Amino acid sequence: MNGSLIPACYFPSTVTVLGKSLSSHIDYNLVHNSKLIYHFFDAPDSVCRAIQRSPHLQLADSQIKFSKELSLVHLEVYNPHRFEEVSVLLMDLNKITSEPEIYLEQFSNQLFRKCLVVDPQDEEVARKALDKGLIQSYVRKNDHDFVAKINDAINTLHQQFFLEVSSVIGKILSLKQPAYFRDELFTEFFRKLVRENKIVEFYMADEDGDFLLFDENANGYYLMIKTEDDVNDMEENSNVHYLKAWKNSCREVQKIMCNQTYSYALLEEPFPFELDKSRLKSFRFYLDEQQQQMFGNNTSKM
Repeated sequence: MNGSLIPACYFPSTVTVLGKSLSSHIDYNLVHNSKLIYHFFDAPDSVCRAIQRSPHLQLADSQIKFSKELSLVHLEVYNPHRFEEVSVLLMDLNKITSEPEIYLEQFSNQLFRKCLVVDPQDEEVARKALDKGLIQSYVRKNDHDFVAKINDAINTLHQQFFLEVSSVIGKILSLKQPAYFRDELFTEFFRKLVRENKIVEFYMADEDGDFLLFDENANGYYLMIKTEDDVNDMEENSNVHYLKAWKNSCREVQKIMCNQTYSYALLEEPFPFELDKSRLKSFRFYLDEQQQQMFGNNTSKM
């Protein structure tokens, strides 16, 4: 799914930071809007251990076998550890005590995106790492807009991570990319829909490019998206449950003019398939769980 503007999946994820002093430069409005979770460390070995403990992204598993029903959704939406997935590694070069290139090479096979924060005299180190593909970005500490740049880098790399995951999924499953994945006008519409409905995670639900979306309390929506040709082909090619869902939603179907005309419907439950909500851990539940653990740890130290 190379060149896609919409990822096949997206959910709140973790930014691992080497250099606790960088915490004062994080824009926490960005954190709230992007639903990022930050873990700060000062020891490079602690970062390595934290990443080793980070859960494996089930969607990128080479053993994936595509099924027409829940497909990708079954694989990740029921993963209770998905929010712990590291999407960005931000590192203060001064905190790397070993040879920087050797330290960075141990992360070279990881999907998460890497960014270095450097003093001006160390920019050449960052450039070499960038040229070798060991990092995807770097920020200079002496830049007058340093705070803006570091937060822009985090946000950009966070988005890139999910597009990279989508590319891996597409290769493993040999997915046909829906036309709207590369449509800039539709992408803007999709992002607006996500904002207006306070969606924090979404997953490509089937090979046709429909999406399953959730807010932070795991309230679900199903977004059906069709080109005019898709609508004409549905009677012949769609399964009974799917066709019934589309016909039942006809009152809700709207059209949007982008690079081509799309019909779409945003459905609440029931969906065209069964969803076992008892197995879902919402983002709000995860955050509450994290706060309880922090409170418990602080209490035990008193």
